Amino acid sequence: MAFGKPVPYKNTVARRVLNRSYMTLRGDSIWVLLQGSATLIGFDVNGKPLGAPTALPIYYRGKEPTYSVKKPLSVGEEFRTSRMLFDPNVAGLALVKDTLFAVIRYRDWGWRHLGSGIGHLGRSAQSAVEIFERNGKVLRAYAVPGFASEIASNSHDAVAVITSDPQEHRAVLMSWLP
Repeated sequence: MAFGKPVPYKNTVARRVLNRSYMTLRGDSIWVLLQGSATLIGFDVNGKPLGAPTALPIYYRGKEPTYSVKKPLSVGEEFRTSRMLFDPNVAGLALVKDTLFAVIRYRDWGWRHLGSGIGHLGRSAQSAVEIFERNGKVLRAYAVPGFASEIASNSHDAVAVITSDPQEHRAVLMSWLP
């Protein structure tokens, strides 16, 4: 296990496109989770950092994104059909109980049969929701059935997660935290 460090993808476009951020508000502060480095940073109303960034544990580094770029289909076509595969470690950010944070964590990325019937192969991982303190200490982890894609909280003690199963049915899971 490592702690949040920038992900040095060789392809600079991949580094910029896949280094997403997630935000949540608390009072007069905004908290930002950087997906590529698994780092949490807080800012006050004036844009000044609220202490040092918090590096979250990285359980799964993932792999270098693979990509393919196809030739334009016609003259004047602005974008080319491309594909990039990426295995993130962390996603989403929600405030819990006014002092804790919740994120979606991914482990065991791999190819899985997706869709019903014949379906198709797609990338998927085991998902969990982690609750952690401002200093990065993980207090609890909750396994989530299916593949989690979004997380939200009422800022007190309820968390909701949007998941999908191999047949691509979506569900919203809500829970009250102890």
